[in-house]
Amino acid sequence: MVYFKFIMVKKVLKKERHFRWNWEVSLEDLDKVRYHFIVVDDRNRRGKMNMILSAFAGYFGTLELVRSCEGQVKDSGLRYLFESYVINIKPGVINWSKIGLPVVKDKELWERQSSEGIENYVSTLYG
Repeated sequence: MVYFKFIMVKKVLKKERHFRWNWEVSLEDLDKVRYHFIVVDDRNRRGKMNMILSAFAGYFGTLELVRSCEGQVKDSGLRYLFESYVINIKPGVINWSKIGLPVVKDKELWERQSSEGIENYVSTLYG
């Protein structure tokens, strides 16, 4: 007999502290992965981002920052920190439960081929 453990996950609102992420194959190197991370919090976003990056420490040889921007979450006391990295590991090896924030995989968080850019998606999402 097989038992499954179901965990109820509360829906995360944009105006709550959380961590949002997505990945895609790097445009520059098909052997690497581009990760997009957003930390939403009222303080220590940089520290939380560094904690997330340290979760990769045992797996990657290279970590390249592609972009970074910060902004205000509309109608809240929260701010967001958005960063994209090129890393040489696939997402299946990451234990996202160590983050300490609710985790959202955002399938819309990816490089745009239009003139808008991913930064505009993020600012529109939280603006």
